[in-house]
Amino acid sequence: MVVTMVMLGSELTIREMFKGAPEGQVSTFGMTIPDSGEESYYRVRQSFDYRPARLDWANRPSREASPWNGSRTTTRIPVAILPIPDVRFKGFSKDVVDFYHPDQDVFFISDALFRQIEQVDPASLEHVEFYVQAKDAKLPFHAVMPRRVIEAVDPRRTRVVIKDTSYGFRVVKFPDGVVFKSNNLQGVASFSDIDAGGWYWSKDLVDIVQSRGVRGCYLQSVASVPPREVARL
Repeated sequence: MVVTMVMLGSELTIREMFKGAPEGQVSTFGMTIPDSGEESYYRVRQSFDYRPARLDWANRPSREASPWNGSRTTTRIPVAILPIPDVRFKGFSKDVVDFYHPDQDVFFISDALFRQIEQVDPASLEHVEFYVQAKDAKLPFHAVMPRRVIEAVDPRRTRVVIKDTSYGFRVVKFPDGVVFKSNNLQGVASFSDIDAGGWYWSKDLVDIVQSRGVRGCYLQSVASVPPREVARL
């Protein structure tokens, strides 16, 4: 059975939708404000233009033992549990880029990119320091996860679907894309969303890293499905 709930004028949070939706059904909560507003954040992914498979993480943990952001029903596993990553690059140091996404919710970023993010949004990243060993040099890197995992999606401007799966857990879906609550993100340049997942950067942070020649990033708008490409760095 599919239950459609359109809460006109409702101020329900996604947490309240998640808790209150009937069990065993698919509940859809429609938008109450059709205007999506100005887009201020983009999802950052690794760019496959730079052949990221050349990065070899020798002591990668199993998926079950890997750090991850957690969910509404499961606990976060911090990046600090990682042993110091043993990472080799199958090439020369000039071809190592600043951004890699080797596993689940863990990202590998260059020391230069880490310092840039810290300057804009201090203490926004959990991190473990390590080196990438290229053929000709060792390069300082950080294994990172966004420290902020928040409910950032604006349910007034985003269609929200709550579904109970056959595996016995409840999920939140956004079939048309997401709009973030920009007034609740003042001063925030980097975060992950508890339901949408991913790592999101503010426009200001994107502009800064782009101006400084950061390589290896693929930026997407998530305001629509499929996502729209914004930039390849």
